[in-house]
Amino acid sequence: MMCSPSGTHVHRMLIDACDPNLRPLQLCLQGNSGKIKVGFSSMFFKTHASGKMIQAIIAGLDRERFEVVVFCIKERFSDPYMGVVADRIRNRADTYIELPKPRGIEAMREAVEAEELDILVYGEIGMDPANYALAFARLAPVQVMTHGHASTSGIPNVDYFVSYKPFEAPDAQKFYSERLVTFSDFSPYYKPDVPKNMPSRAKLFGDLKVAVGAKTTVFICLQTLFKLTPEFDPIFEAILKRVPDGLILMKAFRSKEVQERLMARLKATVPGVIDRVVMLPGLNAANWNGLLRHADVVLDSYPFGASESAGTPPHPAELLLALEPTR
Repeated sequence: MMCSPSGTHVHRMLIDACDPNLRPLQLCLQGNSGKIKVGFSSMFFKTHASGKMIQAIIAGLDRERFEVVVFCIKERFSDPYMGVVADRIRNRADTYIELPKPRGIEAMREAVEAEELDILVYGEIGMDPANYALAFARLAPVQVMTHGHASTSGIPNVDYFVSYKPFEAPDAQKFYSERLVTFSDFSPYYKPDVPKNMPSRAKLFGDLKVAVGAKTTVFICLQTLFKLTPEFDPIFEAILKRVPDGLILMKAFRSKEVQERLMARLKATVPGVIDRVVMLPGLNAANWNGLLRHADVVLDSYPFGASESAGTPPHPAELLLALEPTR
């Protein structure tokens, strides 16, 4: 895990502030039911790649053996409706607890501890400050994270990182502070929510006001823009130089400033092909899935890879292009 000096300092402060012996490290089966009581914590239990993965894990748990508690971190006391994925997670939980951030991290921590869990699974660590801060405390005898955020936490109180053998190099353990546990396949499957009526290729690109001809090769890279680091710029340039009729489509970001900075950077680093890099406006579900259906090539981002947009298209493009892992 790479940290800036200031990030490392904050990391150390959080470790020092938490008591690693808050709970004994043993499965104690404290629930009245005698089942293993497992909790899931995240801010992304909604229409998000992490939420979709966790909904599949929760759905697959044997309820004769497990009692499920969901801790849904929220930005406000009353957030707007979060969609069908949030509904599924709520409905499949034995206990559903909201953790509004305005209450403060100590109150959130106490709410989790009060459930006396046997296992606590973090849907991701690293994408939300609240979940990150919670992970420094010992809130369950066994604390686990997985691919909601595919990077080690670097936190001593996170015991295991659950991954998959095809994702990891033989010596991958040295990249994790957690004990790495790998399964043979990618087991949390969820059925994509694909709109019934997706646009044709001509209507799709017409609606998006993108000039796509019969011979145009359409590459899409629908990643959140902060995944597109400067290391990725030469890849855009190499692709478009080798494919003269190629077009790379990206999605707009909620922050206009971030979007403008990215395009300014690309204009400086790949000036010869920038006219064939197109930033799309906000995409509704039909257009999003339409792009996954009608694109010729889906580009995986580098060095931080894609998740849902590259791995679960409703009708996969002819090719998913990704770099071979270097580790």
